Amino acid sequence: MVSGVFMLGVFAVVFIKFDVLNGYVVGTVVGCYVDEKFYKTGETFKVSNCLKYKCNNDGTITLVEGACDVNGVCYKTGTQFENSCSTYSCSMKKENENTLFSVDLAVAGCHDANGKCHKTGEVFPSVMYGVQYKKCSCILEGKVISITCSR
Repeated sequence: MVSGVFMLGVFAVVFIKFDVLNGYVVGTVVGCYVDEKFYKTGETFKVSNCLKYKCNNDGTITLVEGACDVNGVCYKTGTQFENSCSTYSCSMKKENENTLFSVDLAVAGCHDANGKCHKTGEVFPSVMYGVQYKKCSCILEGKVISITCSR
């Protein structure tokens, strides 16, 4: 028996067991090597908190479960969640052979001086640097959320 190691891109290595059967060399995939760990064919494994893969019989690796990881919490694709006054959503897209998960801003928001949440477009009073303002609102410029105020 001879063993071989073959690279599948940067992500995984395939382990193949070679045997001689009726005078022919026959190769059988016995597992995958991912991030310095060996997995048998058919075995599922996590590469991060929210990404679960399977080592296939042909040596490829398939995404079994995937989600967006936000501070150790997994959010499934299409799920909306609040984080620090704003609403975000988890999305997934395929690029070539890769599956990418991203967290996208759905509704921007900000905190007033009292810690109360306000969404963009809402008008509210607030105190900034010791000055009382009657008309404040959250604004979104690019990816930055800030408060603008007028008296």
